[in-house]
Amino acid sequence: QGVGGGRFAPNALITREQLAAMLVRTLDAEDRATAVGPTMNFPDAGTISSWAPVYVYNAFRQGWMIGDRGGNFRPAENIMRAEVATAVNRMLGRIDHNDERTRLGAALENEYRAATFPDVAVTNWFFASVLGAANDHYLTRDGDEINWKYIRVQ
Repeated sequence: QGVGGGRFAPNALITREQLAAMLVRTLDAEDRATAVGPTMNFPDAGTISSWAPVYVYNAFRQGWMIGDRGGNFRPAENIMRAEVATAVNRMLGRIDHNDERTRLGAALENEYRAATFPDVAVTNWFFASVLGAANDHYLTRDGDEINWKYIRVQ
């Protein structure tokens, strides 16, 4: 979705609902037959733009984007880099959704001397997402379990 007036605005910031639309369109995950209703019970669901509910719903249903700790989606807020890295990694199946990722990320950082950042701590919820986005790596999936095989040090 553009920013209005038919413009794309390539240098503009992006909102959470706009990223949801991009992710869903990228993998053609949109299911227009699925009604957006009680299954999307974000307290702030009423603030989602009129064009965006199907995208927000499907990004949420796929597990790519979730609500904040208060359960809000915050559709019109600008999205942080860490949130984008997490959503893209989830969309690509490169991280899972459980807390094992922090311990796994810590082991990988130490074992493989992966590129890290002084402002991204192992205890941050987005640590594994940033680690995955900042380093070439290979992993396999077995059902819900992700096995990181290696990280190529740059």
